[in-house]
Amino acid sequence: MNRVREQIPERLRRFDDPWGITWRLNNVIKKISLRKFWRYQTARSRAPRHQRPIFILGAPRSGTSMIFRLLSTHPELGSLGREGHDMWRKFHHPRRNGWNSDVLGRGQVVAGEREFIRRYLYMHFDQDRFVEKTPENCLRIAYLQELYPDAVFVFVKRDPREVMSSMLNGWRHPMGRFRSYFVPEKLEIPGYNHPHQWCFALIENWRDFKTQTLSRIVVEQWKQTIHGVLAGRQLIDSKQWIELSLDEFTADPREEMSGLLAKLGLSTDDKLLDLANENIVINAMVESTPGDWQINASELMEVLPNVKDEIEACGYYYETLFEETRTVADALTSGGQ
Repeated sequence: MNRVREQIPERLRRFDDPWGITWRLNNVIKKISLRKFWRYQTARSRAPRHQRPIFILGAPRSGTSMIFRLLSTHPELGSLGREGHDMWRKFHHPRRNGWNSDVLGRGQVVAGEREFIRRYLYMHFDQDRFVEKTPENCLRIAYLQELYPDAVFVFVKRDPREVMSSMLNGWRHPMGRFRSYFVPEKLEIPGYNHPHQWCFALIENWRDFKTQTLSRIVVEQWKQTIHGVLAGRQLIDSKQWIELSLDEFTADPREEMSGLLAKLGLSTDDKLLDLANENIVINAMVESTPGDWQINASELMEVLPNVKDEIEACGYYYETLFEETRTVADALTSGGQ
């Protein structure tokens, strides 16, 4: 049964229909599991009250998947094994708010939601502590804190150019791998051939960008994500907030992961540390390497001035990044003449 279920979605992913039929069918098939159904039904008396969950935060393509996958191997932590879109959208899909955005704030936890989340998590694991990673959660920190006042947040930072460049590439993925929603309004984005497929977070005022360039969309997505993180940071006790530089992590993964485990109150796990130290695994998880942003340097140079304050708020020197980007963009232009 499981083998058949795995093979069918793989075949469906080859089709890129403009209406999202195969995409939705693929999602339905992936959810079919008698075991999970049974666990959900019996969760009322068995599921634990989860304590001190860990939420990995960061803009899409920041390396959050790498940190999430590594922590997911820790025996003291449970995880969904993937991003938690289905769980968070059960009560808060954008269609419920007029397709406004993915943003959630304090006071938006609805009746029955806590119990649903508790049972949904129990479908996937037994541990009373878990790690979760969904990039849109950067826009929901106040909401998450209301759900879990004792939660620990790990904010992963990465060179903004690397992030935005990787997001640009994600929007341009030929099979729509990074689409998040089939929005009800037509997108007329120059050079983009999927008129209803929105990628990554559904930001506030997304309709204002329906005819904008991808670079302007991406920089606004990054900007709103960072605003969400900076605003959320003000709400969280410093003991429950950790910031992690991806550049520093990849330079010395074993040492950085060891320090992260200590801050999270987790025991040292040699298998996890060995995995973190395998650069091949790290590169595969990040799916882009330092310097990849250069291929999109010209587009980035045009939009970086729009996020000068946010770049510096993340601890990067805007002038250095911009001048380096302009130098690369000029070189690309000269080489193309």
